[in-house]
Amino acid sequence: MKAFVTLMRREFWENRGAFLTTPLVVGGLLIFFALLTISGAAVLVEKVNGQEFMIAQAVEQLKTVDPSRLELVWDANLFGLSALFNGVLFFVVFFYLLGALYDDRKDRSILFWKSLPISDTQTVMSKLTAAAIMAPLLTLGAMAATQIVLLLIATVLLWHADIGVWDYLWGPADPLYVWSLLLAGYVVHALWMAPIWGWLLLTSAFARGKAFLWAVVPPIMVGLFMSWFRITQYLRFDDHWWWKLLGERLFGGVLPIAMSVGDDQAQVGIVGFSQLERVDDGSLPISFAALVRRFSDADLWWGLAIGAVFITGAIFIRRYRDDT
Repeated sequence: MKAFVTLMRREFWENRGAFLTTPLVVGGLLIFFALLTISGAAVLVEKVNGQEFMIAQAVEQLKTVDPSRLELVWDANLFGLSALFNGVLFFVVFFYLLGALYDDRKDRSILFWKSLPISDTQTVMSKLTAAAIMAPLLTLGAMAATQIVLLLIATVLLWHADIGVWDYLWGPADPLYVWSLLLAGYVVHALWMAPIWGWLLLTSAFARGKAFLWAVVPPIMVGLFMSWFRITQYLRFDDHWWWKLLGERLFGGVLPIAMSVGDDQAQVGIVGFSQLERVDDGSLPISFAALVRRFSDADLWWGLAIGAVFITGAIFIRRYRDDT
């Protein structure tokens, strides 16, 4: 156990820029552009040169929102902000896993780690844990800090507009619920992405060079081969079955969250659900119950099994390949 904790610390310190600095930079940019947009005293008044200013108008329109829907409005905005962080997280984890085992062999540091009483299983699982748990948790922390700052900025805007801050913002908004729901979403998403993360680890352990091409080209070639020779028709599958399979696995998890807010309704859905789940009581359509129902999806379990095969292959290859 102590060895695994040490390995996790190693992953953090070696990838602190990707895991921690990157989401902090994303949050900093969001805060910067928010402050840039509302900079100057003019944005805190109702009119500028005889015309209503955009932000001031939005603040005034907040008074017209049905109080029963204010919770939905603020939570939907918090979910919307999370989509940017989750999109960045996807690319961070993708390229991290792509180089996780390849870089050790490239710089020969694998010889040092193999000299320690640490198994290849521990090494591979520490990298998978860093990608599936550590990176999302750090992203969630940076996201939460950013959202708190933005809520404080919104507090200042409402206060200058003589709008009740508690009645229109802090009372209805429920960031703790949003963060806990995102945390649960990360768990389900990690299971859904198991075959992708496992394939990247397998590629990283196998490739002697050009790891990105080894990860991307074979699935594309398989798709082209199946399309050219119409193999799927003999299996009674759709002609584009392979491409749909890859697309659903890459973008059909539960994160990032897709949001659509209209004039009379708000829809917040989990990407990958065949239909957005709606409820009639004014609450968000995403719920813990919706996440739990994902465990009844057969696609999640067969993908998890394939991911386990890929991860086992990565452990086996690392055991016998050090490029020496």
